[in-house]
Amino acid sequence: MTIADGEREIKIVWYRPCDDSRVGSGPGRDRVWNTERAETLGAILAALAVFAIIGGGLYWWFLPPAPDELAEGFAPHIDDYLEQTKLIVDQHGDSVIPSPPLGVKTVAIDVRNRTLDAIHAILPDRYRALSSADVNTVVLVDCERKHVGSYGGFNEAYSVNCQLQSFDLKLKRMVWHAGSRNSPPQSLWFRIPFVDVVADRPNQSMVDLLVRQTRAGE
Repeated sequence: MTIADGEREIKIVWYRPCDDSRVGSGPGRDRVWNTERAETLGAILAALAVFAIIGGGLYWWFLPPAPDELAEGFAPHIDDYLEQTKLIVDQHGDSVIPSPPLGVKTVAIDVRNRTLDAIHAILPDRYRALSSADVNTVVLVDCERKHVGSYGGFNEAYSVNCQLQSFDLKLKRMVWHAGSRNSPPQSLWFRIPFVDVVADRPNQSMVDLLVRQTRAGE
């Protein structure tokens, strides 16, 4: 706005007050802010990836061998374990002696199939041998089906009876023997004719038995 004052003109300029909320905003500032956020997120993801790789490597490094790998590792030694335990029985029969705490690393062997028994894979880490070099105790597992009745309609019932014998290879003696059994269900709500009903193998019961007996001998 201009005001005439005689020979002079006075120019008055009006300024709009500054809006603080608009400082630092706009497309340029938004692009900078988005870039910073992307860089921060990328750094976080990169750090997580590094931790995942390191953690995964440690997990696989310390992971116990799989059951198949264990079976393959012990396969060449099964006959030797069976021969050693046979000699012990031939010399001392079924007599047992308490085992002093010489160690508890155990290998469980399926006598009938002459292979690593299924319970070996579920033994607690403290008791499970991971290689033949660890073994100082051999547990022989002998399981068989036993006919216990019939449901009618051509359905026979079988229990599974298992005998366990534990041998200390350092003492060359049997240290305990015991049995475990699993029975079929008392009744069936559905039956298929001519299909026998066989109880599950008492694997967990045998593991619990082995742990109790081993602790008693320590």
